[in-house]
Amino acid sequence: MTQGQNDSHYQRALEQSDAAVSSGYTNVNGEAEVDLRRILMTFWRRRYIIVVMMLCFMGAAYYVSEHITPLYKTASLVLVKQEQLDVKNISSAQFLTKDRYDTTQILSEVEIIRSRNLMLEVIRRLNLYDVPSFTYDLEHLKKFYEMRNSTEARQGFKALKLQRQNDTRGMTNEEMWLYEKELGILIGRVLKKLEIRPIAGSMVISIKFTSPSPERAKQVVDAVADVYVNDRLNRKFAATRKVTLWLDGRLETLRRQLREAENAVEQYRADKELISGSRAEVTAQQISEINTQLVLSKTRLAEARAKLEQIVGWAENPVKLEATANLGDGNVLGSLILRQSSVTQSHAELSKRYGEKHPEMIRINAELKNVKVELRKELERTAEHLEHNMAVELTRMEVLSRNLKELESKRKLENQAAIKLRELEGEAATIRQIFATFLESYKRSDQQEDLQEADAQVLSYATVPLRAFHPNKQLLMSLSAILGLFAALALIVLLENLDNAYRSAIQIERDTGLTCVGSIPSVKVTRNLKAADYVIKNSTSVTTEALRSMKTVMSLHQKHMGKKLDVIAITSSLPGEGKSTMSVWLARLTALSGRKVLLIDCDLRRPNIHNLMGYENSLSLVEYLSGQLPLEDVICRDEQTGLDVILGRSVANTALDLLTSDYMTKLMDSVREEYDLVILDTPASLAVSDPCVLAGYADHMVYAVHWDKTPRELVLSGIKQFKDLGFRNMSIAFTLVDLKKQAKYGYGETAYYYTHYTDDV
Repeated sequence: MTQGQNDSHYQRALEQSDAAVSSGYTNVNGEAEVDLRRILMTFWRRRYIIVVMMLCFMGAAYYVSEHITPLYKTASLVLVKQEQLDVKNISSAQFLTKDRYDTTQILSEVEIIRSRNLMLEVIRRLNLYDVPSFTYDLEHLKKFYEMRNSTEARQGFKALKLQRQNDTRGMTNEEMWLYEKELGILIGRVLKKLEIRPIAGSMVISIKFTSPSPERAKQVVDAVADVYVNDRLNRKFAATRKVTLWLDGRLETLRRQLREAENAVEQYRADKELISGSRAEVTAQQISEINTQLVLSKTRLAEARAKLEQIVGWAENPVKLEATANLGDGNVLGSLILRQSSVTQSHAELSKRYGEKHPEMIRINAELKNVKVELRKELERTAEHLEHNMAVELTRMEVLSRNLKELESKRKLENQAAIKLRELEGEAATIRQIFATFLESYKRSDQQEDLQEADAQVLSYATVPLRAFHPNKQLLMSLSAILGLFAALALIVLLENLDNAYRSAIQIERDTGLTCVGSIPSVKVTRNLKAADYVIKNSTSVTTEALRSMKTVMSLHQKHMGKKLDVIAITSSLPGEGKSTMSVWLARLTALSGRKVLLIDCDLRRPNIHNLMGYENSLSLVEYLSGQLPLEDVICRDEQTGLDVILGRSVANTALDLLTSDYMTKLMDSVREEYDLVILDTPASLAVSDPCVLAGYADHMVYAVHWDKTPRELVLSGIKQFKDLGFRNMSIAFTLVDLKKQAKYGYGETAYYYTHYTDDV
């Protein structure tokens, strides 16, 4: 790179630095940067603020919690027994709405517990009229309660009353209104501290109460549970008693109706002569007997007619004679038939052996003829007998038929009477059954009234709470610690914003556009050790090494820019920023390296180098610039390092004139030729204008900034002052750096890291 290119490049860098200085706090790349590490280091450095703020907030929370009235809460559980459903008769719709029914029932019970009547009973049982936390401003209610419970109110006729809770007789309308108003306020206060909630998925109700007294909380919760269970039991008693009274009246009506129905049955039986149903049975028996006789008569008539037809048929066809053997009376006809059969058989046998003229044949023919004659006569007699029997049977059938018709007519009348009787008996039986059912229900309800159980049960009574739930000290302390932490963080951010000083090379280079060439740590000066001798006595210290690094950086910068740095001016924004000490140290270290160095104290207003090095300033730069002494007489030699020093003397009125004189120009021209390095210790730039004049004699200016003290605006104003005059060859150097504090800030520079190589800090 050529010399011209280096100059143009450096010129652009200076212009960018000017823009950065004029714009204030700007990022070189125009981007917002968040350094998380340095943020955390900032909080760590201010950790004592965090601890103190958290302790303060926690202490305030503890104080407040100790002065807040503690509140105690306890709870009891009440089981509401579910109404049983008939599984056999339940419908599908009831199954589908069962869950909704359970929810509705449990919510209804919650509202019953919160009801006014139940709360009044709790107030009366616990005598909450005398509890100041409930009735502290209810003067009328307390007055009425005291009057109702006074000795005078318990005497005479009033002592005979039932001591009702809301006995407001004798009160005016206005007093009644005030009483109801304050009683409602009292109930509202009790309900406000009472928490009643159903437990999801069950028929259990949780009852909780909050009170400053743990015993009072338990009393109220237990009283509410007991009153609710008793109320359920009383409601069942009332319902059972109501049912019993209704059944009693209904039974009386049914008893009268049953009596009337039975009397109607008996009266009808007497009128119709249906005593126990015997007449109807006799008639039925008679009809049955007549039917039987009629059937028998018809059978005999049919048999006689059949026999008669057989006899008539025999006359027409004798071949069928043998079939009439059973038509006669006794054995006469049968014997005749058998005799005929035997004679006929004999006739057949004889006819085979003998002829018609044979005596045996004649005899057998005669016998056969006689048998037939007798048989005919017997048949005729039998036919007459059969005809007679048929006439008798016909007559009998007519009589039986007539009797049967009479009995059937009678039976119809009896059946009609029986139907009416059965109707009356059915009505009586129905009334008797209804009466029996109601009587059984009456007995059962009577037994239930004697052995009644509540359909609610206290699963667990409340216990006396041992610890207050409010205030929650642990939660309050935790929240206060968190609030203290946030308050401390906010305070740290505020302090950091108000702390307007530079702590790192990155910050100051970003804002000024200049290069930070070093960070010089502060040292502790003792009586036995002068500040100027520190770098000689402690050649391996952090401070000495920081100065060497600064000198090296400046040398490299000189080589890079292609310019010689024969004259270096050192200034600062304000007095007391350590520029004079840094000038002495830098000059001595450079002289120790073998170079010929001259240190000139150009601060003719508040000179300090003679104090640092322990010299008398009777012969100073003032004598030379005023023409009183030659240059050789005002130069003094530092025997330890070989450094030449021109001391200063305070001449505030003529300081600027001396520095702008021809002697000063001549001095600078001569020392440039004679010395390898000339260091000018100038006054503070914002205090006087002398540094602006001296900058014209220097090749480079080092602007000293007191670390973590000099305000940023002053630094920027001082640098801008030189740039406005066209002086561009500048760099930054931190002075009086506290390494431990710098490490806490997280801005450790090379000097800090050098502490790892030495024990001397």
